[in-house]
Amino acid sequence: MANMFQINGREYEWADISIIIGGVPIAGFRAVSYKREREKEAMFAKGRKAHSIQSGNESVTGSITFTQSQLEALELATGGNVLTAKVDIVVSYGAELNATSVASAAISTDIIVGAEFTEYEKGMSQNDNFMEIAMPFLLFRVLMISICCGQWLSHCPQAMHSDAMPPVFRIVS
Repeated sequence: MANMFQINGREYEWADISIIIGGVPIAGFRAVSYKREREKEAMFAKGRKAHSIQSGNESVTGSITFTQSQLEALELATGGNVLTAKVDIVVSYGAELNATSVASAAISTDIIVGAEFTEYEKGMSQNDNFMEIAMPFLLFRVLMISICCGQWLSHCPQAMHSDAMPPVFRIVS
């Protein structure tokens, strides 16, 4: 069986990404990234070698790059200061969120919970055709949800007919 997270045998690509911030579909985004991180440290005791690896806090950070007009729209929507807003950000990989037909490919959606933008800087240089504004953010957690054939993966006929893959409906926090 082909990988169900590929679209017509392809990996997700830039055109397959849709973003919603605070319930509003966003068209003016140029980049998005977010990462999970867990502090880890080798614990040393008697001898010269580590006895174990100890774990600490987990953190999640990210960044979205907007066009100037999109930032201004977000500023208006948040009462004039996007840095004071706490929003959920939905990043969907697969079919467009405004598509009129159900996609045949799997849709993988990450819900970024409780994002707060920390800073941004506006600026342009000679010969720039538009302004891009990178906005880093902090967040509580990322929920990952997968959908196939318009259904949760645990009900997807493609998933149920695969011996190699168990039913995959998952929300990971």
